[in-house]
Amino acid sequence: MRTKLWHDPLVQVWHMLAQMAGLSCGKGVSSLMLHSGKRPDVVLFQHLFDVRTVAGADPHYFCAAALNPGHGAVWDAARKNEAWLNQTRL
Repeated sequence: MRTKLWHDPLVQVWHMLAQMAGLSCGKGVSSLMLHSGKRPDVVLFQHLFDVRTVAGADPHYFCAAALNPGHGAVWDAARKNEAWLNQTRL
């Protein structure tokens, strides 16, 4: 639901903005993040751009998100980094 309602539309907008700015770009390009199986949302030249959206169900997340601006992005980045580290340890 998160993906269809707001993540994918945001990725499309960022990709469209990059194209309108005349940048060479792509969406969901595979084989750029070696050994992780993950794909960046948008690639600008040789820079990876990942759109961070969160719909966390953890009650601790909601409390912190209500008190701290940007908590969702930090929380999601930590989850994604943990997943990446777990994959690289295999």
